[in-house]
Amino acid sequence: PEPERLAAEKDTLGLYLTGHPIIAYEEEISRFTRAKLVNLKPAPGSTAVAGLVVNVRTVTSRRGRMAIVTLDDRTARIEVVVYSDVYQQYRDVLTKDRLLVVQGEVTLDEVTGLSAMIANELLDLDAARAVFARRLVIRLSQPAFNNGFVADLSKALEGYRDGNTPVSIEYCRDDAAGCVNLGDEWRVKPTQELISRLRELGRADW
Repeated sequence: PEPERLAAEKDTLGLYLTGHPIIAYEEEISRFTRAKLVNLKPAPGSTAVAGLVVNVRTVTSRRGRMAIVTLDDRTARIEVVVYSDVYQQYRDVLTKDRLLVVQGEVTLDEVTGLSAMIANELLDLDAARAVFARRLVIRLSQPAFNNGFVADLSKALEGYRDGNTPVSIEYCRDDAAGCVNLGDEWRVKPTQELISRLRELGRADW
């Protein structure tokens, strides 16, 4: 089919022809969240879920502008209600095709009979890392630790040293292993850009 028609079918049917975009991040976001969407049940209290934004609909209520966001984690979809006060705070991240971690309460939609969620916090992946990550660990094997590694690592971290996440280096070879915790002056913002740069040096984890 023509590209325009194919794009329309993808949008309507929710098909991802090269695999769901969330797949590459599932291991990571499992550390931030408590459940897959397919397993959510109405319950009191707050829980955290993650998914790809597939639709954003804004409406005007008596309290102001609000949004209804459809989230998809490839196990199911759920509608997330973002009331006006929360919407004003997080509206910049409510864009289609963005991966979000949502904190809120799961309720029962009386109209559809399905689970829905009332959001109180919505974080993109970079913000979620900054909130939830306890440490950024760079795992290295012997071949990766060459003579220029220290300089390359310093250069990679330099532009991200205004964050709160500690950095550690784990080094492993056949006969030994060790871990070095970098000083507080090397705390970083663990953005996707930084993670990509570090993966060129070793294996970043947290």
